Amino acid sequence: MTIMDEIFSGKYHLSPSTLEAFEGYLVEENPILEHAKKTLIAKYPKSPPDGDGRPVEVYCSSWPAEFFEIKALKAQNSVGDSKKAFKITFGSGMSELVGEISKAIAEGMLSAKS
Repeated sequence: MTIMDEIFSGKYHLSPSTLEAFEGYLVEENPILEHAKKTLIAKYPKSPPDGDGRPVEVYCSSWPAEFFEIKALKAQNSVGDSKKAFKITFGSGMSELVGEISKAIAEGMLSAKS
């Protein structure tokens, strides 16, 4: 299937750079995205489980350019304090950055306050 076939069908495969950015964390080997529909593509577990990180879900919507959203889920830190969920959205072409930020949140190296 060519890119033009994908555009006219309204269904898209993730780009090779996006597949590489989320390698090891994809929920499917090569998910197919529907036009403009936000789709869960990757999950990062809290690491370590008793640390300061939090589980992360990454969503992508394709127009066919890929747009991303990170959802850091509610979790407890290493001293038992509850941390609220938050989300960050990104424009197209940011898959590598989104992958690095997702990993940093899951490992407790990056957080946000509201």
